[in-house]
Amino acid sequence: MLASPPEIESLVEGVFQYINESRHHDLEIIANVHAWLVRIHPFADGNGRVIPLVATFLALSSRYTGIAFTGETDEYFAAIRHWDKDPQVFGSLVVQELEKMSKVYIKAYRD
Repeated sequence: MLASPPEIESLVEGVFQYINESRHHDLEIIANVHAWLVRIHPFADGNGRVIPLVATFLALSSRYTGIAFTGETDEYFAAIRHWDKDPQVFGSLVVQELEKMSKVYIKAYRD
């Protein structure tokens, strides 16, 4: 379900309000914001280029590593579609991707 152009501004404002006011755990915020923005993104090709940057910004500002969704595209989109019913599916994917990136950071630090 993609947002229609007239809805985009208010939906994005709602996302930023959630970021600023939420008492949820940082990982939950990262997952929810990413999933919401993918749903708002007005193009059927997926998440664009800004949404991963927003997720990385949120992760870094919460003292996590950056995040890059490096897994299967089908798994990613299935988790996004399933997010309405069970946000933990996409949340688990976010945690897996943060763990992968953490290993990259550790390896780079050691080398």
